[in-house]
Amino acid sequence: MSLPRDFLTQLEQYSELSNREKVVLLEIFSNGKSRVQITQLLNISESNLSSCLTGIYKKFSISGSGPVKETRLREYLQKRYSQQKPSDRSTADVAEDDIDALVQEIREQVKPNIKEKCGKMRVLDMDQPIELTGERGIYTNVNILEKTTKRRRVKIGQLLQKLDREDFDHFGLHEASEERMSGLQAVQHHKKLMVLGKPGAGKTTFLKYLAMHCIEGQFLTNRVPVFIILKDLAQDAKQLDILQYITQQLFICGIHNSSVKTEQLLRQGKFLVLLDGLDEVREEDTKRILWQTRKISIERNQVYKNLSLEYKEDLLSEIAFTTFEQKDYLFKQKTVESYIAEFISNLQVANLEPEVLRLDSEAILKSIEAHR
Repeated sequence: MSLPRDFLTQLEQYSELSNREKVVLLEIFSNGKSRVQITQLLNISESNLSSCLTGIYKKFSISGSGPVKETRLREYLQKRYSQQKPSDRSTADVAEDDIDALVQEIREQVKPNIKEKCGKMRVLDMDQPIELTGERGIYTNVNILEKTTKRRRVKIGQLLQKLDREDFDHFGLHEASEERMSGLQAVQHHKKLMVLGKPGAGKTTFLKYLAMHCIEGQFLTNRVPVFIILKDLAQDAKQLDILQYITQQLFICGIHNSSVKTEQLLRQGKFLVLLDGLDEVREEDTKRILWQTRKISIERNQVYKNLSLEYKEDLLSEIAFTTFEQKDYLFKQKTVESYIAEFISNLQVANLEPEVLRLDSEAILKSIEAHR
């Protein structure tokens, strides 16, 4: 049984834990991660993880040896959780009318912060920043390609159809044939987007415009915009994850019970989360930030047993990238299955029992192999 993150972070012992101990506690008892998954996630050894767990057990006054201590701590946490009043456990489950009212309340409270962060842009050779929106705003409408050209799967025959002598030196580099769509239309059409472009192409300007357009009531008026500079998140002394960082930003805006309200809005899909500047994150922080970004962007209601062929191919590409990044040039079945297990364990419908996860991971891998 996985326990709500909000419940764990409100325990009196939680504040006594180190940053790493907090992460380990949440990954085991809230996200259902195994010890192997955690060592890979945090890039630490099994002995370091054991030392971290020893510190956790000590602060929760758990005695015993070996796996017994983890079982006892789990039983203790489940007992504490079951003793809560029903009203306490359902604070994140609110009526639709109440959530809409909460959205509007928080929008008003975060508006000054959004305008300060996103309302103006600095332009080279200009002494003062200039407004992004409004009558004097500099924003220009963006049209984008729905699919990136380099990721299109094109057969050799299709390429040869467009080949001519004049274009021979630029074989395969024709102008994009994909239809363009407006940036706002793309955001409304897709739940998740990754905006790609060269430096200076306007990615940050576009994200800030989305935040301003939203908070000014001209776009997605039933969402709360959150603009996060990933470099700031990565360098935060507390090493918060994205959920905790959003909670902190709401608290800074004067929102009481920000942890509970963050959970409420996330459950109802009421945030417009804008993550900016991944390419500006330090190399040593990139893996952690990428993992957090993928984790928060996972489609929670996707049935993993019915992944489409295209999604399976994308998943395999992601696994290949990760293994090659670690200079592990030969696929090992157990390694691949552990990556798949980590992915499906974040789905709402997932069964987190280790044996079930193992079998489901094997099934997905076999399904991918069947379409090679």
